Amino acid sequence: EELPNLFQMLPEELLENIFCQMPMLDLCLHLSLVCHQWRDIIQRDTFIPWKKKYHKLKQGCPETVQEVNSLMGKHNITTAKDGCLLQLIRYMSSWQKREEAAILDRLQAHPLAGAAQDLIRTRAADCLIDGACPAWSVVAAVVILSSSVNDIQTLLRLLTRHPTPCMIVDVLEGLYCIATLLFALRTHFNINLGLHYRLYYTLYLYENASSVSCGQLTTLQGKRRGQQSMMRYRSAKDRVRLSHEQLRIINHELKPRETIKIIAFAGTGKTTTLLEYTKLRPHLKFLMLAYNKSVQEHANKLFPGNVECKTIHKLAYDACGKRFEKKLTLNIKTDMLARNLRKHSRYNYVFAKYVVDTLSAYIASAEDEVTTAHVPETKPGRGGTNIPIPHQEKMEIAEEAQLIWEKMCDPWDRSFPCFHTGYLKLYQLSRPEFTEFDCILIDEAQDLTPAINDIMLRQDVAKILVGDPHQQIYTFRGARNAMQGTASTHTYYLTQSFRFGPEIAYVAACLLDVLKGVKKKTLLGSSKTGNVMGTKQGQEAVICRMNSTLFNEAVRLTDPSRPRVSISFVGGIKGCQLGRILDIYHLSLTEEQRRKANVTVKDKFIKNFKSLWSLKEFAEKAQDVEMSGKIRVVETHRHNIPKYIKRIKERATDDIKMADVVLTSAHKAKGLEFDTVRLADDFCGASNPMAPDSWDAMAEDEKNLLYVAATRAKKSLLLTIHGLSFVLSDPQEQFIYPELTQDLVNKGVPLTCTLPRCGQAIPADNLLTMNRRMVTY
Repeated sequence: EELPNLFQMLPEELLENIFCQMPMLDLCLHLSLVCHQWRDIIQRDTFIPWKKKYHKLKQGCPETVQEVNSLMGKHNITTAKDGCLLQLIRYMSSWQKREEAAILDRLQAHPLAGAAQDLIRTRAADCLIDGACPAWSVVAAVVILSSSVNDIQTLLRLLTRHPTPCMIVDVLEGLYCIATLLFALRTHFNINLGLHYRLYYTLYLYENASSVSCGQLTTLQGKRRGQQSMMRYRSAKDRVRLSHEQLRIINHELKPRETIKIIAFAGTGKTTTLLEYTKLRPHLKFLMLAYNKSVQEHANKLFPGNVECKTIHKLAYDACGKRFEKKLTLNIKTDMLARNLRKHSRYNYVFAKYVVDTLSAYIASAEDEVTTAHVPETKPGRGGTNIPIPHQEKMEIAEEAQLIWEKMCDPWDRSFPCFHTGYLKLYQLSRPEFTEFDCILIDEAQDLTPAINDIMLRQDVAKILVGDPHQQIYTFRGARNAMQGTASTHTYYLTQSFRFGPEIAYVAACLLDVLKGVKKKTLLGSSKTGNVMGTKQGQEAVICRMNSTLFNEAVRLTDPSRPRVSISFVGGIKGCQLGRILDIYHLSLTEEQRRKANVTVKDKFIKNFKSLWSLKEFAEKAQDVEMSGKIRVVETHRHNIPKYIKRIKERATDDIKMADVVLTSAHKAKGLEFDTVRLADDFCGASNPMAPDSWDAMAEDEKNLLYVAATRAKKSLLLTIHGLSFVLSDPQEQFIYPELTQDLVNKGVPLTCTLPRCGQAIPADNLLTMNRRMVTY
């Protein structure tokens, strides 16, 4: 006898109350496909209309934008910026009247309920009904007065706590109505981004709280014939928790030769997602393409036996690089190349640098031959301007680069070495095929060079590209965003970071909003609390944009007048090239000074120059940013250089875990995380007077570097005056929140206006005072 379908026996009102708590994507993509009844409920116009409106508005649906704008105009919400939030509170007074008294009674337990009701009575008295505040106006006022996600989470918990004062669908619809109007007001009046962000964050965490661990799912194994079950290959003790976003990816059944994109924001668990995906499919063989060796070694320990983890350089070395073993070196050196020029002086280092850049561009490209397209477009002119390189000069540079390339490719020609990128280029030109794999997992796809991209995308197997276009920081090496130029069958997003809580997530979301114009997707964090108000927690990391700033920070931290701290450099102290800085300082001395100090210039390249001025001239003409940075360090500190370098070496430790403060550049910090992060004031051209005036004119790499650096923090992010705090001023975030005036008086806070250059006294009988939270820069 066939068992009855118990779900069909449930009242539709109860089903609606359950469905409304699910994420919108799951409703559309999964629940609506279960049966006709569920599909009809979900597609019904009367089911969660405001939740549907909110998501359509966020995606820029023209009909929804027009509908919401019309509604706000009708109720005078968009009449003026000064009164728009009060008009929103008035509009919510006409919201659903069901269980009004019960909701208002439940709201009394919220810490902000008293202030919210006082606000309505003094500023929106026309909303009062028989002297009482409308329940949903109080809800709207609490949302507006909230200064943290926790405030709104408390509100939601009160309204959904059993026994609930009304149906949960009514609670969520009311909150989605407020979220929709706040999102629209942000577009109209550029109101504080945090008003909408905190409410959306709370709703997201509530809807995604139903994700469970693999161990909890052991009783839910699929029973239909042919259905794969995750639990078939997992232990019941496994406590890995997966978000709804991760589950959507893991449940995707891969088809031959299809391409999937996973756009994963910072710290959103992309490795965990790929790990669970491969564990679920032991019958498939995967190639995991790791970005570097350390990532590859870590992946080898994590991934199951059906995944082969390799770097692209390892694949290339095994196929093409072994025959160059005796002439391999790390990178192209200008002086080495200058000695191999056929038509130019061996001392023409500027021309040699252009050949180096051309050869590097060709090796990173997908083209078969060196052409003038690989030659730099400009060279420094007078007055700090750049002028086009003439075509004839481009031809000469390309010809020399081709001759050098031919020497590199000959394993028996020892006059010029081969580089790791060189045999990788040869590997790309050989058109390799990966026939032994069913799928290629490509990590950090936003930073692939066109050569690597060409190797991967030529493969006639399924591919999963994972990356974050907002973390693309290697275009100077020829990297191009493979995520953008590659067609895909499916695109998934991971937007919830497990690295940090709402405070740091909000700053990161502001960076994406202001610098990158990201509106349709919102970066979120976990439920754990963090800090952006200047408090340090655990180990501190100082992240710098430029290496010269990194040296200056090391000097400051090791100053004998400061409390003694141990420091460590990401990548080791050797990566700082302190010896090169010392050599540049020795070059700045006269021969007599060097003889008295018994010092010499040891670096083979630097010793070719007669003076610091000639080295600086080379760095400027060749646009050698790295050399220019070291010269700037020497010019800044002059005769203190030897003393500072000695002091830094004495305080430095190779064990990062043992250091009090970790020093790193933003490029080296990528992929790492620290308890507390402080950013130096040299991001986005803050220390460069020639930097663009607007965010729009700034290079994408510069914007991405600030985002990468800020998202390394786990517990505390220390804001900087010229960097993060300037960005936050755009979304109107000045850490000013309304508080009860009497509470401020009790705390001893001065009652003065927080606006710049104002300082007027605020009457003590005011109900609310806008108070600026203290931020330590």
